[in-house]
This record gives sequence, C-alpha cells and structure tokens, in this order.
Amino acid sequence: MPKKKILFVIWTYSWGGGAENILTNLVNHLDPQKYEIDILEYFHFNTRKEQVNDNINILSPIIDSNHTNKLEKLYKIFLVKHFPNVLRKKYIKKSYDVEIAFTKMIPSFLLDYTKKTVIWLHGDINEKTDTKRDIKLQEKYLKKASKVVLISNDNADNIIKRFPFINDKKEIIYNSFDFDSIDKKANLDKLPKSNVPVLLSLGRLDDGKNPLQLLEVATNLKNKGVIFKLQFIGDGILKEKLIDKIKENNLNDCVEVLGYKENPYPFIKNSTLLLQTSKHEGFPTVLVEGLSLGKPFVCTSVGGVYEISDDNKCGYVIENMDMNAFTNKVISLLSDKKLYKDFSLHGQEIVKKFTINKQVENFDKMIESLK
Repeated sequence: MPKKKILFVIWTYSWGGGAENILTNLVNHLDPQKYEIDILEYFHFNTRKEQVNDNINILSPIIDSNHTNKLEKLYKIFLVKHFPNVLRKKYIKKSYDVEIAFTKMIPSFLLDYTKKTVIWLHGDINEKTDTKRDIKLQEKYLKKASKVVLISNDNADNIIKRFPFINDKKEIIYNSFDFDSIDKKANLDKLPKSNVPVLLSLGRLDDGKNPLQLLEVATNLKNKGVIFKLQFIGDGILKEKLIDKIKENNLNDCVEVLGYKENPYPFIKNSTLLLQTSKHEGFPTVLVEGLSLGKPFVCTSVGGVYEISDDNKCGYVIENMDMNAFTNKVISLLSDKKLYKDFSLHGQEIVKKFTINKQVENFDKMIESLK
C-alpha cells in the first residue's frame, strides 16, 4: 500500500512555541510506513530548531528573518493574502494527498483546496492582531476545507459560535505530549533549590500572553507580605518594557526575567506554581507540561483551560482578568499544603488523557475518513 504524502504548513517552526512542540511530537510518532511527511514554515526564526526524525522533510521557508529584506517580506505578505498560488508555485513543488494548515490564518491561505485539506486551529480567531480582512479570508478557507480540527471542547464551542458551518466537518483532537521526554529533560539540569516559593510564567513576552498583568499580582503579593520569587521565561517585544516596569514598581527583589531557555523543564520542575495571564489561547500547552511535573497553576479564562483544570481541581481559572481573585488563589495554594498536594496529584492523573498514542490514533482515523 503506497504511503500517503502529507504536507503540514505552519506559521513558524523555529520560534520554540507550543504549536511547534505539538507538531514535532505528532510527526515523530506517526508511522513512517504509512506517511511521507513534509513541513513548510511560512516565517523562519532562529530561536529553536525542532528535533524531528530523519524521515521528516523540512522545506525551505517562505520568509527567512535573517535573509529576507523588509520590502520582500511586505511583498510576500501581500501575495499570501491576495495571490497565494504565486507562493505555492515557488515553495511547494510536490503534489500531496492531504495538506494540513497546522495553525490558523496564513498557513490555511496556502493550501491547495482542490485536494483533501485540513485546517488545524490552535489559537483564538478573534485576536487583536487579526484584521477583519484576515478573518474574512479565514472564513473563506474554512468553508473550503475538508476537515477542521479543534483542540478542545472550549476551543470548539467558541469557534463554532463564530463559524457554525464547520460543525459538520469538525474533529476534536487533543494536543498530545511526550511525558517521558518531558520528565527526562526536567532532570537534565540541576537547579539550586529555592528557599522561597517560585512562581513561573513561561511564554512569549507579547501582548497576547500579557506578561505585564502579572506584575499587578506580584505587587499584590508583596503588599500582603508574601515571600516569593516570580520568574519570567521567554522572549518577545515586551521584554524591555517588562524589565522597566519591574524597576518602576520596585519589584527587583522578587521578580526576574530569565529570557528564552532551550530547555525550560528544569525551571518548571524547580517551581512551585505556574502562572498565566494570557488574553487568548487555543490550548496552553505549558500548563499541561507543568501538571505532568506536579505543578498546579493559576490562569486567566482562555481556551482549553477548564478542561485542563478539570473544573478547578488541579488549577484555578480566573474570570474577567480579576487580579485580586488571581492573587487570592495563588495565596491559597501557597498557604494550604493539603490543597496544594491534592491539586498536584490530581493534575498528574488528568494529563494522562493527553497521551501521544491517543492523538496518533485520532489522526489516523481522520486521515482515513478523507478517502
């Protein structure tokens, strides 16, 4: 039986984000006797190189942040929105049985809708960075897609409210994680044990992840006499502003910005709680990774978190960006040892539903259904 040729298109495969990790975990576990896999990234950074098996082929990116000048970038952005076939002819040379946009917007503009196609939605379609034209284009291609993959029930409910026509072709496939690998990576580096609780925020330092909001929580905790250390791991356009705000709010003694880490798992293992104040998420992978290492969380109400928290049994979900409520939940978990232990143990049980075997099984079924 011939192998199915599959193309994954992703916005970036070199930034070190959650979607990249999920894609790498998936393709590395797909049967190489069943699938011939290529990956195309639209925008190439040099932050991280994903470690894929030898049978996975990484195509040349459409935009390379190191070698593409500003005028060429603008030209390609224009093309991908108005004449995507021009870019396809240059960067996609093969014919595929199935083409999959592994993130929203631009990757989905690049698919060949005369073939079997899948749009795999990871994020919130209503982010501030999405223009009305972008959303209209996304709607156009969602209508053309053979299947639309949604990564949680929350994610599905929100997107189907906006685009009810996808209900008949939706597939819910949870993100998966290689928990054995996470555990091994968490033990690669021995970090010095902290004498105070460590609160960890891990993610890009940009408006969507909303790291500045956590400084309000840090100020609240400090004013209440709580002894703690808040660490930020990640890089992004808000890094310098975050550092400045820490100084302005006299938080240097309890908040530090550590930058991007190739292996963040020892820091997760060394932490007490994970904190997240995102404005929008499709499915916050770092919270699942933290639970697998026994770390509860407090986070804002974004896609997928109610399922991850199992109705506030291994993490607290805060509505309406209420930072006073957020602060109080942090204090609850820091001050009540039994509550903390219950959350930690329950979290390690809950993450078992996010195994790679289940995701591969669901992926195989979806591909079969496209005949």
